[in-house]
Amino acid sequence: MNIGNIIKKMRKSREMTQEDLAAFLDISAQAVSRWETNLALPDITMLPGLANLFGITIDELLGMDEIRNQSYLNETFQLAHEYILTNKYAEAANILRKAIKTFPDNYGLMSDLAISLSLGDVSTEEGKKSAKEAIALCERVLANSTNDKLRSTTCTNLCFLYKITGAEQKAVELGRKLPHFWESREMILPELLNGQEAIDYLVNAINSVLAQLCGKISNAESGENSFKKILAIGPEVTQNTIETRAEMIGRISEFLDRESNI
Repeated sequence: MNIGNIIKKMRKSREMTQEDLAAFLDISAQAVSRWETNLALPDITMLPGLANLFGITIDELLGMDEIRNQSYLNETFQLAHEYILTNKYAEAANILRKAIKTFPDNYGLMSDLAISLSLGDVSTEEGKKSAKEAIALCERVLANSTNDKLRSTTCTNLCFLYKITGAEQKAVELGRKLPHFWESREMILPELLNGQEAIDYLVNAINSVLAQLCGKISNAESGENSFKKILAIGPEVTQNTIETRAEMIGRISEFLDRESNI
């Protein structure tokens, strides 16, 4: 429960000291300090008094609104990803727009909305309009969000958006700013973990990289691009259908031999 942080926040917003709050409640300042450092919880009989003093509901005091909001956001993200997985991009965009009306400063919602808008047919007038909106959303996220993972996802999507809207030079310039693969967690974590955990992670990383490379070979040969969908639903549902590691290595080797004329 987040009640200690909420008490501290509400007390400070009313320019009250811990001693002031303690005096109102006829308790010790030490008790208030223990609440605010999450070492103890207020007695349940004190909740109505605290809520009335701060002018909020008991649910707000307990952080229940925040919990409900997070549950709603989780459900929204999950449903949007399910729609994207089944190519229902308009439905995904609709529920994300609805959520943004309630949470207008949630950059995760903005980033996912940008992805859902960019996955449709951008050759139509409506598609071009959606791509333009998606670019604006991505640029807003990058200008304001400090979440590294979200910024990376948004930046990658923006690269593709620039390309499909004819701004190829901007796409390349932005793409050059993305991290090198050796700075990824697949490369770094095996060096940080120990023993069997490090080996297991490395094995999974190698399998994942091989599968993604095979997918890229398929995309290159067919002219398709499935990477944007990976941004929304993860690589595990868009991986190549090749089953064994030997087959994946063989396909990569064959591709390299053919294209490099080795």
